[in-house]
Amino acid sequence: MTTKIQAYSELSNLFLDKRTDYFNDKQIIKKIFSINGVDHQETIRIRLTIIDSYYSTNMSRRYYGIQNISKRILDYYNDDNSFKNDLLQFIIEPFNNDQIIDLFKQSYGISKDGEPKGKAISLLSKYAYFLTDYNFPIYDSIVFETYPKIVMKYPELGLDKNLSTDISSFIAMINSLNRVSGVNNFNKLDNLLWLVGKIIRGNFSLILDEETYLKIVDQINFNSKTKSLEKDRIIKNYIFENLDKLKHLIHKDLSTIIAFAKEIES
Repeated sequence: MTTKIQAYSELSNLFLDKRTDYFNDKQIIKKIFSINGVDHQETIRIRLTIIDSYYSTNMSRRYYGIQNISKRILDYYNDDNSFKNDLLQFIIEPFNNDQIIDLFKQSYGISKDGEPKGKAISLLSKYAYFLTDYNFPIYDSIVFETYPKIVMKYPELGLDKNLSTDISSFIAMINSLNRVSGVNNFNKLDNLLWLVGKIIRGNFSLILDEETYLKIVDQINFNSKTKSLEKDRIIKNYIFENLDKLKHLIHKDLSTIIAFAKEIES
């Protein structure tokens, strides 16, 4: 069982890090983290803006949200190293750092009428992911969708099937999956959760190159009135049902992960 999860995480990592726009996007964001301006708060704001743009965390829809986050980070950490070190320690002891917990539990930004807009856990977790060189778990909807499917597929893992929305408990639970599954690598685990989640959602644009994507969707007869989410479902079902016929188009590593995604979805 753990050998299988390890193997799928390795395949996901190999595929995503060599053959996709997902990898290219990660490299662009990572480069931004290697640049440090004179104004550290401005540097933080630029990084948050880029992450928000690529990952669609919707922080730009809030008034003053990114400004609020960058100021809060700077209030606690005036350099990258001190923040990075605390984040790495937080992975080990996720209930013991009041500053990190406060960053994740604070509300950031306001609505047009001045009402508080809420937390920014997803965006902050992605910032932490890049700052720690991919050693911090990403908190987002795909992880919350994929995690229970894997846990239910492998009950022998002995893990709770639903992730906690509390950041400390979330970290503890992802830590457990990382350890018990034998993956022992947050980046590889995230790649597995993300790739499987995208497949189950039917979101293939960051997974397949444009030529391959077009060759597949050209085989599907869409109704002109079909909405976007329904198209995703149709694409997913078509690929699931015709995987053998599409193997000349889809890389073998991705085909294996698609078969795994189909298996845990049912």
